Amino acid sequence: MREKKLFFEAIDIADPARRASFLRQACQGNSELRRRIDALLAAADSIGNFLEPALSSEAASAEKGGSAQKTNVRANPASPSVSLDFLEPPTSKQFIGKLGYYDIISLLGHGAFGIVLKAFDRRLHRQVAIKVLAPQLATTSPPRKRFIREAQSCAKVRHPNVVHLYDITGKPTPFIAMELIEGQTLQDRIDDAGPLEIAEVIEIAEQLASGLEAAHAVGLIHRDIKPSNILIENRIKLRVVLTDFGLARAVDDASLTQSGVLAGTPIFMSPEQAQGQTLDYRSDLFSLGSVFYVMITGRMPFRSRSTVGVLQRVVQNQARPISELAPDCPPWLEQLVNRLHEKSRDNRIQSATELRQIIESRGKSSTPRPTPQPVSSPVEQATPSSHHKLLIGGGIAAMSILALTIGLLAFNRQDPAEASSTQPPDPPEAVVAAATPEPSPQKKEPLAAHWQHLAADAPTPAITPFDREAALKHQTEWAEYLGVPVEFTDALGIKFRLIPPGEFMMGTSAQDIQSRRHHVEDEVFWKACLLSEAPQHHVALTKPFYLATTEVTQNQFESIMSQNPSYFQAGGEKQELLSNPAAVTLNFPVEGITWQQTQQFLRRLARRLGITPDQPTYRLPTEAEWEFACRGGTQTTYWTGDQIDSLFDQENHSNYAGGITDVGSFQSNPFGLYDMSGNVHEYVQDRWDSRYDIAPDGPTTIDPLGPTNENLTNRVARGGDFWWWAYHSRSAYRIYVDEKERSGYTIGFRLACDIEAYPAVVKPTIATAPVTDFSELHAASLDQLKTWLDSLHGKFVPQRINVRWGSPETKFDAVAINDSGNPRWQVDFFDDDRGAGRNFNQMRRTHDIYWKVLFPSADTPPLQGPGLKIWWRTLQDSATWNVMQRELQPAVDQSKRDGWLPMSLAYTESGGGKNSAYVHHHFPGIGNQSFVGLTLAQFQQKVPQFRDRKWRLHVFQMQVGTSEPKVSCVFRENLDQLAWDVSFELTQSQYEQELIRRRFAGWYPTCVGSYMQDGIANYLVAWEKLATADQAPPPPQRDPGAFGQ
Repeated sequence: MREKKLFFEAIDIADPARRASFLRQACQGNSELRRRIDALLAAADSIGNFLEPALSSEAASAEKGGSAQKTNVRANPASPSVSLDFLEPPTSKQFIGKLGYYDIISLLGHGAFGIVLKAFDRRLHRQVAIKVLAPQLATTSPPRKRFIREAQSCAKVRHPNVVHLYDITGKPTPFIAMELIEGQTLQDRIDDAGPLEIAEVIEIAEQLASGLEAAHAVGLIHRDIKPSNILIENRIKLRVVLTDFGLARAVDDASLTQSGVLAGTPIFMSPEQAQGQTLDYRSDLFSLGSVFYVMITGRMPFRSRSTVGVLQRVVQNQARPISELAPDCPPWLEQLVNRLHEKSRDNRIQSATELRQIIESRGKSSTPRPTPQPVSSPVEQATPSSHHKLLIGGGIAAMSILALTIGLLAFNRQDPAEASSTQPPDPPEAVVAAATPEPSPQKKEPLAAHWQHLAADAPTPAITPFDREAALKHQTEWAEYLGVPVEFTDALGIKFRLIPPGEFMMGTSAQDIQSRRHHVEDEVFWKACLLSEAPQHHVALTKPFYLATTEVTQNQFESIMSQNPSYFQAGGEKQELLSNPAAVTLNFPVEGITWQQTQQFLRRLARRLGITPDQPTYRLPTEAEWEFACRGGTQTTYWTGDQIDSLFDQENHSNYAGGITDVGSFQSNPFGLYDMSGNVHEYVQDRWDSRYDIAPDGPTTIDPLGPTNENLTNRVARGGDFWWWAYHSRSAYRIYVDEKERSGYTIGFRLACDIEAYPAVVKPTIATAPVTDFSELHAASLDQLKTWLDSLHGKFVPQRINVRWGSPETKFDAVAINDSGNPRWQVDFFDDDRGAGRNFNQMRRTHDIYWKVLFPSADTPPLQGPGLKIWWRTLQDSATWNVMQRELQPAVDQSKRDGWLPMSLAYTESGGGKNSAYVHHHFPGIGNQSFVGLTLAQFQQKVPQFRDRKWRLHVFQMQVGTSEPKVSCVFRENLDQLAWDVSFELTQSQYEQELIRRRFAGWYPTCVGSYMQDGIANYLVAWEKLATADQAPPPPQRDPGAFGQ
């Protein structure tokens, strides 16, 4: 007994010198007693070290602050303590590497079990957090399998208070892509502010209980609930997210032998977890009680100088009463924490559902409550003998049991056998105490007849008035109910927000119209627009929908339409009005368009995404949808208030910012939408009538679509703009424009889509068939070219053939790609371009033209010269245009405006004349830009310009017979994120060496051209990555130098 007593007295002395002095006096020269106590203390200290996470200083900071997802953690990507060798090379300078479809932005944190990265998802255009299994653990099978299995289990939890998992990858590097939470941890909040306000405690507690309820419903146990694993998102309405699961649990089999670390946090463990007993859901509830305790008091509930001391207090001691530390804590809340802290799990609250119900019923009550009666007797303070029974009975062996039974970090799926024996009983009928009367739940107010289609469990419609916080609540509730996000970014990079169903007063009252008539009395148009805002009427929108957060930008419009009609751009009609004439205007809203062009944009955008006409897709919002979204629950003149001053610095109007600006530069409205009352007016779907579409059969207009008379060709535009004064920024303001008339420089548009369209519009663009192999030819004669072409059948398909510029003998450079079930093809040589079309009609019955080349012929007029055409069998919607002696550039520009993508730009000069033709394929929705007759220096300048735009080189073709080497080229949007490059001024020897090097690095030449300079052949080469770049490439088809200069 003396040995045990001395051990527990000594272990609470942290200072080594004081502890040694104490033991010298206590042992009184008994060396054997001192040896045994020293052994116990050493074992206890080793347990304490064993339980501490082996984190770097950066990750330790993240652990203190919480989740490694914290955005304010800025670990050095080049930190020598973290190896990122598993990453692929970055796609651009703004990233530090690539992992699958994810571009890695930065390192957020790292620890013994893994690394956390901030990344950009190239498929869905969103930022994510990626957890990567530690490389030393990823090499063994059990951790990898457990990592994937646990992540798959966690992915089943879809709840706003549990971090969302997006993607799971097991090979070659196991990682999980999940929601990136921009905010701080609960631990940070407490460290910064101390004990939280009771109202905030209750809100956080309710959300945590709700998230835990969802996890428990699918059989998951967290096992490491603590403030640093709880994130608070930066948003208007408080959102609490339970995170950090799936990683450490995946490595528990290997943690002892590989990392020397046991994950878990003793101070937040349950007694059964500390003692190594089988766990069930009630273990998480005990941990949650400790979190509640810390929020209320700012102190840990079970404190000691050592880990063993903490575990002992968790098992045996009661925390200091909350009322002594936080007198303002409501008695019912203290009793709630006490019930969660019951040492016996049978005496605790039995489920997260019951816990949530308690908090909902008690925390949100607006009437005083009688003090609840205690639900159980307080746990008595542990005596020294109880301490001894816990740890000393087996000496060091007892401590080993503790070390081996510490629960590991993660939601853990319960085994069926475990579930059958440890499933908690059904929740009792009582909430806190039987003596506490509970009010009957309040019944919802009955909804109007037009809401009777809603299911009983549907959220409440958003009925005006409501504030910003309520707007977000409506959006969140409807998103959760529908199983869709509040916000998403589509394949074009446009962000959308969910707008809930609701009711509002649309238009302007007669009194307000009368007060504003002096503004427009002398103008027929403006007077008609003002008067059309009446009568003010009640509107119900019974269906939720998505609305873009910003107006369509110049860059987005050009990428779909291959043109930019805006006045405010470099070279535009209003360039002189730009506050900075050199400004990049790609993120300005597109303007100067017709309403019909918006419809053409919508059709082409749908085609890009592969959406068929019978599927829901993008559209313009109706006028009613637009005004409801603009108001955001307000009933005032502007969404900012009734006074003009309220609009300043909230919207771009009255030339406030010195002109048009990038979209999203000002404040968002309550629904999270930007520029609804400024920057540019916006077209909506409705036809114009002199009055709103009023329902004749009742007081409420249901889902109005506007006039249906097709003879009405004027269309409505809504919202304010950057130029006109605040009168034009009113929420009810409306004007009209003829649908065929090009608007002025103040009208653009934004997109909407129905909820049903969400899966289609976020679908990534489907890439073309992958290129896995190639064959190439360079410096070849015509006979060598024909021999090479004959050798390709059944293996490769010729893609591009160029004629060398400036060579006294006609030489060819050519590339063919693997035949992936692709075309039966044919190359058609001709001697006279005038007769080349004789077999055109015959060939086009079964093939489509892919490429055309004109050969040089100094003594022959260009229209009578030789050439070749490549025909592919499986292409669709292709055409060739013989421009002949006309200018090629204007013809190609018109082609792209009609949705065509040039594939070949053939041009030759001879005898003082010229001949040109181009081949194009119909690919509406793919932005492209062509240049005819660039010098080599001009071509070299274009490459980085389009790389910065995230476009890629589609093709280039050498011109023939010109006075200096020139190329025609096409750049296009890089929708499938292909890696590409261009080499300039390579000698033939350098090109052959580069060809070998690139082949074995997984690249292939998409297009090769050459020209003579000072008697030496120089090469231009466009490169792209092979689809099988991660595998060893096949040996070359032939010696690259077989056909010499």
